[in-house]
Amino acid sequence: MKKYSLKFLDVQSELEYQSQRNQHFRMPIFKSGHYGMLVISIIKLILNCYYSLYSDVPAIIATQIYIILSLILVKYKRTYIQIALLFFNYSLMAYEQVLMANISLIALPLFINSFTICNILIILVLDVFESYFLIVTTFSYKLINTILADTQRSYNIYAATCILILFLCYCSRRLNFQSRNNFLLCQKDNLWEKILPKIVNQPFLLFSFDNEKIEFQYKLSKSLNFQCNNTNDLKNFLRTTNHQSQSLEDFFFKENQKVSRNEQGSNTIMISNKKVVYAITYSIFYYQQPIFLVQFTEDILNNNSKIIQSSPKQYKQAQFKLYKFFFQHLQKSICRNDCQSLGFLRNICYKQILNYKLLRNKKFKISEQKLESLIQHVQQLFLYKKITIIYDIQQLSNIKTLKYHFYRILFEIFQGCNKRGSIYVKYNEASLQFQYVGKQLNQDCNDSLQQAIKYLIKHQDRRGKNEILLQIYQEPLVPFI
Repeated sequence: MKKYSLKFLDVQSELEYQSQRNQHFRMPIFKSGHYGMLVISIIKLILNCYYSLYSDVPAIIATQIYIILSLILVKYKRTYIQIALLFFNYSLMAYEQVLMANISLIALPLFINSFTICNILIILVLDVFESYFLIVTTFSYKLINTILADTQRSYNIYAATCILILFLCYCSRRLNFQSRNNFLLCQKDNLWEKILPKIVNQPFLLFSFDNEKIEFQYKLSKSLNFQCNNTNDLKNFLRTTNHQSQSLEDFFFKENQKVSRNEQGSNTIMISNKKVVYAITYSIFYYQQPIFLVQFTEDILNNNSKIIQSSPKQYKQAQFKLYKFFFQHLQKSICRNDCQSLGFLRNICYKQILNYKLLRNKKFKISEQKLESLIQHVQQLFLYKKITIIYDIQQLSNIKTLKYHFYRILFEIFQGCNKRGSIYVKYNEASLQFQYVGKQLNQDCNDSLQQAIKYLIKHQDRRGKNEILLQIYQEPLVPFI
């Protein structure tokens, strides 16, 4: 989003957002306000003519003409709706001034509050700059009008009104920002459905788990040779297919309970359906709710095959492409909108890319790297945690290391460090140390982290309850270079 106007950098997204705001907020307020004002003005015109009160008739007729012209304009030019709402607000102010003299003292507070509520409603549905303009002009006019008519000079009330004008501008900006954030999140909910068919060539089944209804819900499928087009078909498949004497529904439910939100689960298992045994690869991702991706192969979908062996190499290549694609596109989205949930998903993808690179490459290449650059690279992934880096470096901070193994260690350090915490980096001729408050590195894991710890970490000590001290080897301990 742009810094001041908050408009999206992507033109198409901005058009979709404006269309949504017009449909759900601006048009209902515009129509109800204009039709309501038209009905009231007609009734007022009839009563004035009946009681021979002709002084307000010209103003009432002018208001009716304005309302009709506005309705016609917005019907054919929807893009002018914000301008129309601005003029409608000013017409309400004029209408208020004209009618105020004929309102009783008892009904006057209710009359004034009703018009103020109308002003606020219009402000809430406008964009940032339009709302700023409306707030300043509307309440400045009322403030000036009050100052000129006031004989007691209530300066404390004038000052409070000015402060409230500024605070209302701030609230309008925050509400606009949150509205645009919610729009982006709604669009990202369809991210899986849009990109998976393009990057996964194998037949697959995508579904989610609703924690409130406690059921699996169908989202998407591709090139399946059995019927699965809705949630009922999905339930039938999960309940009639078994893995180790339990249905797939029970199996995935238990897997969802075991895998924490900080990680993703992925595995290849054997399943059976009507005495046909074959392998599937499933992955569990978390984005607002658990997402399950079940991948099949063409051979697996052949009913003549009794036992099919999946290809781990092809699966890992497809998985790597999936993570890489997510990372690249989420990176662009996060640059436009600092959203913690998108950053969290991006980090999961980046972690899996590192795992793939480290486990695939069996050759060890020690290279000289700039320490600050390595740390800043990973720090960019965790900006939402607002972690401070404190350096204690006595010499040029070039280190000899395994680049991607070092990234993997840094990733776990930033992930384990507490929010708004600090990471102390001490480097001299004798050692390189990282000290922080948070979670300890998991040395019992089975992925690339265990390999990185083995080659790079000399000592890992816990000092106090949550204070962690990591000491890095001067040069990696690799079995053979």
